[in-house]
Amino acid sequence: MLQVLFLKVLNMSLTASFVILLILAARFLFKKAPKKYVYSFWGIALFRLLCPFSFERGSDFSERCHLLGF
Repeated sequence: MLQVLFLKVLNMSLTASFVILLILAARFLFKKAPKKYVYSFWGIALFRLLCPFSFERGSDFSERCHLLGF
């Protein structure tokens, strides 16, 4: 149980680290962009770090249609 929780937290931390690296690269590319865009990028990273859950993709659309009889 604790191992599964640890792996989830580790995965989310690595994902957030990747997002932070993308933001740093975007800041370099968009030096002249207004500050509100830069702050919104950091807001995305903060949300990812503070959000204790992740969204999982369900079954694909064609599988759902098949189950419904379409």
